[in-house]
Amino acid sequence: MSSTIIKILFGLAIVILLSVGGGLIWYTLFYEPAAPIEPIVATSTGPLFPVGEGVVETTISTSTASSTLGVISTGGGVRARELATNPIAGFGVFGSGASTTIIAVDRSTGHVYRTDITSGTMSKLSNTTIVGIQEAYVGESKNAYYIILRYEGSAGVQTHIQTIKKTVSVVTASSTNIGVGVFLSGPVVSIALSPKKDRYATVVKGNMGSIIYITDFATSKKRELFRSPLVEWNISWPSEDTIALETKGSYRVRGTLFLINAQTGTASRAIGNILGLTSLVNQGASQLIFAESRDKNGFNLFLHTIKTGDTTPLSFKVSPSSCLWSKRFANTLYCAVPDVATNIEYPDGLYRGEGSLETKLWKFNVKTGESDILWNPSLSGRARTEALQLDLNTGETFLFYIDKISRTLWSLRLTDV
Repeated sequence: MSSTIIKILFGLAIVILLSVGGGLIWYTLFYEPAAPIEPIVATSTGPLFPVGEGVVETTISTSTASSTLGVISTGGGVRARELATNPIAGFGVFGSGASTTIIAVDRSTGHVYRTDITSGTMSKLSNTTIVGIQEAYVGESKNAYYIILRYEGSAGVQTHIQTIKKTVSVVTASSTNIGVGVFLSGPVVSIALSPKKDRYATVVKGNMGSIIYITDFATSKKRELFRSPLVEWNISWPSEDTIALETKGSYRVRGTLFLINAQTGTASRAIGNILGLTSLVNQGASQLIFAESRDKNGFNLFLHTIKTGDTTPLSFKVSPSSCLWSKRFANTLYCAVPDVATNIEYPDGLYRGEGSLETKLWKFNVKTGESDILWNPSLSGRARTEALQLDLNTGETFLFYIDKISRTLWSLRLTDV
């Protein structure tokens, strides 16, 4: 190779080295990487119930008759009645069809009332005054009603049970039909009634976690069912043989739902590792709906089949706490659905009362996707209202709810009986 070629190649090598070195120096001193592109989050402005969009509210044999308990309003294919004008802390539904009876607890006084759904007559069963009531549950045995009251006392939240014989018609000052009330011992975290409402389950805080007890109303016999190192549980009783135990949800915490055999205390995990978990198990403990938090952007709703483990997203968005499984129709939910979906820290924002909107009552089939609007509470003449604590009578001829704003109790007639 000639010296001329060697010189040329040597010169090219120097040029390449200088170019690469200069490039590295420039990159180190002057190059600034482009800002990362924000991910695009898909949002939907479509209806909450795409299948049922545009459903016309059909009136069936409506009535405009007046009642001693309130005004009967019409519309939405059902008949609605305000059963009492005083605020209600809780209520129990007993019987079916025309024999349905409502036992309701006054929120401000603790007085207990009985209402016959057909005649509209109301009678006071108890005049024991307890103020500051936060929530109330109503159970029964063959001969008596049992009123569980949760209220703020001098030593914190107190849980009190009052017994009222069913033979009482109108309370009197000397009535012997009202038993002496008793207090439940220990800090009660959560309460659930059995489907027959003849027993109740409690989560009680202990020294080393919590203990779940089952107590019979009629005999007061109590037995321990389950122990847990955790304290913050939500308890429900979807079927006579199964109790559901759910960790209290937060959008920052992954939750778990356990199903516990009400006889043996054996526990199995139904679902777990779900952010902001809230759920609702059906009456056969065969399937459930659950909400999963989307951090600070609301939640998604799913249907979960317990036996197979299959999970399916649902096309509507409503908190499981605003729904009720039908006992008469398979795969059917009754829900109080907000008119507008709001993105909040779920479920934390829900607990704080954020995203509070007007709701309508829907009936929804989670398998077929069919949906029907049952009732628009705004037709009652109120500017805005929300339906809480949904419940049904046996046979599902009536649906009951509490109006959030006024705390008054309403009934909806679902069939033309």
